[in-house]
Amino acid sequence: RIDKERSQVSGYHLVVGCFSEKSNAEGMITKLNDLGWQGKIVDQHDGLYRVAAVTSQDKNEILEKRSKIERDGLSSWVLKK
Repeated sequence: RIDKERSQVSGYHLVVGCFSEKSNAEGMITKLNDLGWQGKIVDQHDGLYRVAAVTSQDKNEILEKRSKIERDGLSSWVLKK
């Protein structure tokens, strides 16, 4: 199941894309899920849907996952909420 709803979870989010069109954000979620990640829309900021591959309360876990996602060919950045 694709979680198309925005996450209200605080913590660290490994953001892999920001999209002005929700359909493009949902496409990224599908790609992430196909790669074994659990993609979700974190929020909408300045008109852009921010898509995260991972959410965690543990910053070290996020940094470890960041290395793994980059091996899957995706760039990312960490968002703290």
